[in-house]
Amino acid sequence: MNVDRDLDPRLLRAFVVVAEELHFTRAAARLFVAQQALSRDIRRLEELLDVVLFDRTTRRVVLTADGRRLVPFARQVLDAQAALVAETAAGVRPLVVDVVDENTLPARILGTARADSGLAFVARFGGGLGAALPLLVGGQVDVAFGRVAGALVVGAGVRLESRRVGDEPVALLVAEHHALADHPSVRSADLNGLEIDASVGNEAAPEWTEFALALLAEVGGDPTPAHPHVVGPAETARHLREHGRPILTFADRPPVPGAVVLPIVGPVPAYPWSMIWRRGFSHPALTALDAAADLTRG
Repeated sequence: MNVDRDLDPRLLRAFVVVAEELHFTRAAARLFVAQQALSRDIRRLEELLDVVLFDRTTRRVVLTADGRRLVPFARQVLDAQAALVAETAAGVRPLVVDVVDENTLPARILGTARADSGLAFVARFGGGLGAALPLLVGGQVDVAFGRVAGALVVGAGVRLESRRVGDEPVALLVAEHHALADHPSVRSADLNGLEIDASVGNEAAPEWTEFALALLAEVGGDPTPAHPHVVGPAETARHLREHGRPILTFADRPPVPGAVVLPIVGPVPAYPWSMIWRRGFSHPALTALDAAADLTRG
């Protein structure tokens, strides 16, 4: 066994979850990470310990004898870490984080921070930086996510910091009866002349609308007129049925009844996410969230 290097508890947590699920896809979903990243973590742990922990085939995942021996020790380490975090975080209020929406990169970063740190977070689904920014400035929200293009205009005496945390692929949401619905993807060039809903009029997320309009201008797409912001899968489904026009969205968005998500390729457009907080603000969960952003990006 190689004991020359420190053993990251994150690797042990990944191992325990896979050992419980015996299924890499389900384990990755529990850990809020990509399956490829989880497989890398397990290989890294096996290399550090110089053992094989799982027998893997296309049909099943089984613990080896070394894997079975490691399970109780790994759980002891994770229990001790959780006890330490609970002791040191006693009396510290939860970190309030606006992650915009479910199934976004910010939501996955928050999921990783929760799983890895054991600290308390409160998620807020505000729908965009336009809605979250005043709350961030006022202290009702501690961290927000969004596209930062240039300086953020805030109140006097308040300064913000931000860091880029990753890019999220953009896709096209079409009704299942749309002419493109049976395609596996759509090329950027095919958006030329296509009327597309870019959520114009969404005051909660003007940073998204600005990005979407710039993208459509680049590929020759035609934005639909402004309309009230549509929230949730059910309302999105209704909007598609009534208007029929494709909607620019994220590739990993929640499923919408009667609709299909088409990845945009050649090239793949991506939305640039940043994490924003008040300058000088300190909180142990902010440090954990910052670390989770590095893990989730990869």
